[in-house]
Amino acid sequence: MRIAAIYIYEDSLPYVFGENHKGQTINLGGEYLYDVGEIRGRTVILKKEKNKNFINDFWNNNIILISAIVGANGTGKSKILEYIKTGCELVIEIGKASRILWSKDVGQFLFHTPYLTENNEGQDQSNVFNLSKLSQMTKDSGSATMDFNGHWEYHTSERLRRILIFLENENFKKSFNDLKISTFDKVKIKFLRIKEDDWNTSRNFIPYFEALIKLKEKEWKKTEIELQKKFKIKNNEDLKKNNSYKIASQKLRLRLTILETIILKIHSILERTGNKFLEEGFINGNNFPTDPEFNKIESTKEAFFWFINNAYLKLRSKKYFLPVKDIENLVNTILPLVDLDSKIDNWTILTVNFDNAKKIIESYQAFLISFKDIFTYDEKIFITFYPDKNLSTGEMSFYELFSSLNNANYRIKNKLDSQAYEKVIDHKNYTFLLDESDLGFHPYWKKKYIKFLCNIIPKIFNSKTIQIIITTHDPLTLSDIPNNNIVYLRKQNYKSEVLNFDSNERPNKTFGANITDLLSDSFFIEDGLIGEFAKDKIEKTINWINTEIIKKEKSQNNYVTDEKEYQHHKKIISIIDEHVIRLKLAEMLEELKGVKKLQEELIDKEIEYLQNKKRML
Repeated sequence: MRIAAIYIYEDSLPYVFGENHKGQTINLGGEYLYDVGEIRGRTVILKKEKNKNFINDFWNNNIILISAIVGANGTGKSKILEYIKTGCELVIEIGKASRILWSKDVGQFLFHTPYLTENNEGQDQSNVFNLSKLSQMTKDSGSATMDFNGHWEYHTSERLRRILIFLENENFKKSFNDLKISTFDKVKIKFLRIKEDDWNTSRNFIPYFEALIKLKEKEWKKTEIELQKKFKIKNNEDLKKNNSYKIASQKLRLRLTILETIILKIHSILERTGNKFLEEGFINGNNFPTDPEFNKIESTKEAFFWFINNAYLKLRSKKYFLPVKDIENLVNTILPLVDLDSKIDNWTILTVNFDNAKKIIESYQAFLISFKDIFTYDEKIFITFYPDKNLSTGEMSFYELFSSLNNANYRIKNKLDSQAYEKVIDHKNYTFLLDESDLGFHPYWKKKYIKFLCNIIPKIFNSKTIQIIITTHDPLTLSDIPNNNIVYLRKQNYKSEVLNFDSNERPNKTFGANITDLLSDSFFIEDGLIGEFAKDKIEKTINWINTEIIKKEKSQNNYVTDEKEYQHHKKIISIIDEHVIRLKLAEMLEELKGVKKLQEELIDKEIEYLQNKKRML
């Protein structure tokens, strides 16, 4: 199934196409080109003709089509994607047949934008997974009420967690190697105490949770005294001088804090499960306030493990046990790492290397999901993650795009967004709506953007049929997309229009085109897609050279250049970074004098640059 065209109802996007606009058919580059309209209130295909430039199986790895919507800011690119995700009619190709279907009937949509703007998620169709910046920030902070800084802190932590999970996959990691994107050496992990009221927790469990917290305090005080004896701490001066004691004391508190955090999280999960188990909790077959065997245990960890191994819920004749294996695995994954952290200065924060951070996150995810079927999938954050260094905006954007898609796949597979997926069952067709998702990318990465979409998305969604629709205002991306797959939007007189395939204003080359040719096309220049100041300077140099060439042809042997102007434009040419433009202008300039000195200098610099680059490989 392929989405070949979008139909925009008459006057449905007045803020894009103007008041009282006619119905619009936007072709995306399918096997056929379409003209769609309405007859007696019914949307029909009025015209269908073969797309001569369509190549079947052109895109690799289960990708059936990639299309781009291009235009300057304010032309309505984002509005068209929003129109799709909130519900519209689409022309679908299934083999040679063409049908018009409502967007909710054509599979799963995933929408991504890096912009922190209102996205009207509440109006999305039920088959849309929203990965906008605002949507992710809201989900990352759960139901917590906080200011923007609080939301941003939680989002930063969850974003890093998604990136680390994504980078667990060696195939993904290798894909980024040639980009030389920075990664993280160490990760700081902070443990948060979640306090819940005892409204829904089984009444027989409450005394055990209270006893475990008291035991933790008792163990801390007792072990602290033992440490002071061991390190011969007798007064405050000894405390200040003895660094070994300080480290041992901090590690003790950190271990107990980690245990307390996990204990309180389980309490939170039981509380959020609801009140169906109020009287149904049992310990080792009885319901005593605390078991005598439990009371003999002096270690918080051992007492906690005893509790989870002996606690169960009984509903009618069926017993439900806590996910002991995943709880113990989380504890046993984190606690040994405390000994490896030699610089603990805060007993709520553990610093680990990249590989151990991935192990913690893996056990953390397994822990959360293990409660889902019987209890609840409680996303209230109790562990946060912080990088040891800040990446550039572009590096973070690159990681964030693909890690968000990877996380979306995980959530869809495990049906973690139950409300959104009550009516959705394992779609085969996935359409990705990527709204300027290359924002902040280095130009070198922009040139590889389509390649990475083709390589990575099919690896994440490996059993799906994939279609991708991107928006961009950057021509660097377009040399990887056939021209018939590109929708060009031009804004004039406060309204946008879609440039038809036969329009003279529509660029006629994209796929495999030289970036210089794309940049020089009037569509991109007039729409402000390259720097106006640089464009003016280059145009003045071109105009001056052309004028001088005409003068030389007319005066023949009597031609003399204005040396001051000549040197000025020579300097302008020398600082142009795009080497094709630079060399061509140098050639034109030096024809005035019949020399090749500047060209030779520029070529020598280019050779030196390439040789240095080769040595670095």
